[in-house]
Amino acid sequence: MDSINQMIQDQEAESPGINQDMVSMAQEVTADPAECAALIPTGVTYISKIVQNPDAIAARDFTNESTDATLSVVVSSDPQLLNHPRDVSVCESITRAHAGGSTSYTAAPMELRVDGADSVTAAEVTLTQSSSPLSGDNGSVSRIAYVEIDGATYTVSGSPEVAPEDFTRMVQAQAEKIRQR
Repeated sequence: MDSINQMIQDQEAESPGINQDMVSMAQEVTADPAECAALIPTGVTYISKIVQNPDAIAARDFTNESTDATLSVVVSSDPQLLNHPRDVSVCESITRAHAGGSTSYTAAPMELRVDGADSVTAAEVTLTQSSSPLSGDNGSVSRIAYVEIDGATYTVSGSPEVAPEDFTRMVQAQAEKIRQR
């Protein structure tokens, strides 16, 4: 499987300027509170960051085609590129506004331990109100974790179809990969 970084390079070679369009799209999406946007990322969010900082951030998706379960892993050498709220409780209620309308979420802290991590922030995010059918089903729960370890910051996000134990396994596996580099 190619990395998302490679996909972006291929897209740009095929259709020059398409990636700048993605950056523009990402800038049009807002979250309230703004610092909580990191708990509800989209593919466009990550593509925009990679286009703007290709040497400092990398991403890869893992999808189980039979269940549509998707885990996204993003790693950065610059913690500012994966800036996130340290206290999930400030994100109890989040609204994302975009050209197609708005989507509302609730976020709750998730207990997650990662061996050797300097910091871990994890949340379960529930879709509560969607004006767009592309956003998912009301009541669906996704998970996201931000981990700082050995000078790197990474995030793992799991779609609602990802079992909690698979999400936790991926977070732990990524920590192990970073520790062994």
